[in-house]
Amino acid sequence: MNCFNWTYIGDRAEKTRVGLYHSADSGNVMLYCGQNVIVIDFYVHDSKKYTFFIGDELCEVTIERKGNSYYYSMEINTQ
Repeated sequence: MNCFNWTYIGDRAEKTRVGLYHSADSGNVMLYCGQNVIVIDFYVHDSKKYTFFIGDELCEVTIERKGNSYYYSMEINTQ
């Protein structure tokens, strides 16, 4: 099970924890923001992007598959 987490720090220095669980075997994904589960997805064996808002900020969590490995990132979409 791959587990990653990030901390988003807002304009007023409030912190929000974002976390991702991804089973490379089953492909099951759970994404949470703060205390809330925001995505449950099944059979994710290829690259995929999830978008959600924290306040007014559009956030993107990406699962990128390269060969047999997975890479995870979180970015703020400023466009």
